[in-house]
Amino acid sequence: MQNFLQNLALENIYVDGGQLIFHYSADTHAFWTELYYEGVDFNTLKERYSPSIIDNLIFHIGFIEGFKYFSLFPRVYNVLRYSKFVNKDLIDLSYLIYNNVFAQHKWEHSRPDYSGPKIVFDTSAYKDETTEIQIGDIAMLFSCGGGKDSLVSMKLLERANIPYAVSQYSHSIYGRHEKQHQLIDHLVKDCHPVEQNRMYILDDFLDGPALRHHFAGKIKTLCAPETPCSIFEALPLMLTRGYNYLCIGHERDAETGSFFWEEINQEVNHQWGKSYEAELALNSYIQKNLVSNFRFFSILKPIYDFLIFQLLRKDQEYIFHTHSCNIEKPWCKRCPKCIYVWLLCEAYLDKQRLWEENLFDLPEAEDTLLQLVGLQEYRPFECVGEIDDARLAVYFCMKKGCTGKIINIFKQELVDRVDFSAILQKYNAVYTTGHLIPDIFANRIWPQFYAAQVAGDGLFR
Repeated sequence: MQNFLQNLALENIYVDGGQLIFHYSADTHAFWTELYYEGVDFNTLKERYSPSIIDNLIFHIGFIEGFKYFSLFPRVYNVLRYSKFVNKDLIDLSYLIYNNVFAQHKWEHSRPDYSGPKIVFDTSAYKDETTEIQIGDIAMLFSCGGGKDSLVSMKLLERANIPYAVSQYSHSIYGRHEKQHQLIDHLVKDCHPVEQNRMYILDDFLDGPALRHHFAGKIKTLCAPETPCSIFEALPLMLTRGYNYLCIGHERDAETGSFFWEEINQEVNHQWGKSYEAELALNSYIQKNLVSNFRFFSILKPIYDFLIFQLLRKDQEYIFHTHSCNIEKPWCKRCPKCIYVWLLCEAYLDKQRLWEENLFDLPEAEDTLLQLVGLQEYRPFECVGEIDDARLAVYFCMKKGCTGKIINIFKQELVDRVDFSAILQKYNAVYTTGHLIPDIFANRIWPQFYAAQVAGDGLFR
C-alpha cells in the first residue's frame, strides 16, 4: 500500500536558555515543536555535565517528538545530521514504541503491513557517552497530570513520609496553557510537594493547513507516544534539580488492550506507553545510553482502579480538584475517559456526584458505558480500566440503588452470569510482581495498599 508521506526529517534543533525548538520537514511541509522549561538553562547544564551529553539528550527529545508525524505513514525518518547520537538500541526502541503505541492508529487505517519508517542515519558516526545525575536534596520527581491517579500517588508518598517534587506540563493540543497549569495547581495545593516545576509544549501539527488540505480524507486520526515523550522530556529538569527517581501514577489496568488484532498477532492497547513493558524498555535504554543512575517507576502499578478508589476514599473531598479529560478540560462529560471516572466515583465515593447528571440514563453515554462493561465489540480507545473493573463499578452502583437504562441492561445481561466475588478477588489485590518500585520506597508504600485492601473487602459484605 502506498505511503501518504515519503520523507520525514528532523531538520534543525535550536536551543535558547530553557527553550528548545525542533524543526521537521514532511515532504514539502514544515512543522515545529517548541518546549519551554521553567528553571532550566541548557547552557548551564552543558557547563555542568558537558555539551555533548546535553546535546545528545536534546536530540532524543526531538527525535521522539518526531514520532507524531508517523501518523502520516512516512517511508523514511531522516536524522542523518544527528547520527552521532543514534545507535542500534535507539532503532530497536523506536520500533518497539511504534508497533505498540501506534497499533490502534494502524488498525484505524487498515495498515497491518506498516511497521514504521526506515530510520536513516550514518551507522559509523555514533559516539558512546553517558552521564550520572548529580543528586540533590530531593531524589524524587513526581509527574503530575492532575487526575485522580496523581492525587492518590501524591498522598501515598506523603503518608509514607517520602519527600517529592512535582513536575507538570501543558500542551497546545489541550487548549490554553494558563488554564492547564491552573487546573493542576489547584490539585497540587491539596498536597505537599517540596518543589513545583512547569513545562510548556507548543505544537503546530494539529492546527496546520497540511492536515486540513493535503492529507484531508487520507488520515482519520493522529497518534503520538505521549508517555514515552514525557519520560525523555523530564530528563533536563532532573539533571537541573538533581532528581534521579521519576515517579508516575499508572495503574495496572493499563496492561490490557482493547482487543487482539490477529493480522498483526498482538493486542491493540491504547495505553501501552503506560505499561510495565514500556517501563522496562525505557528504563533500560536511558540507563544504558543516557543517564546511568536514572530510574522511573509507577507507584500504582501493583494495583487496579478498584483499589485506587479505596485509597481515594481518604481524600475524596479533593476529587473535585482533579481533571482527566483530553477533549475539554476539566471535563467534557461525554468522552470515554470522563464517563469512566464518573462511573467509579459514583460506585465508590460517598460525596456528591462528580457532576450532577445520571449517565446511566443519558443517551449520549449509552454506547460508551456498554463498551466499558463488554457489551459491545471492544473497550474504548482511552485510558480506562479493564472490562471487569468497570463491571464491578456498575455492580456497586446497582447495590447502592442507582437507576437508569444501563443499570437495567446490566441486570438483564450480566448480573446472573458474572461471578462478582471472583472479580473482586482479582481487583482488590496487591501484586508484588510486574512493577519497578524500588525497595526503599515499596516498603513504605505497601502497608497503605494492604489497608485499602481490607477496606475493599468490607465494601462487599
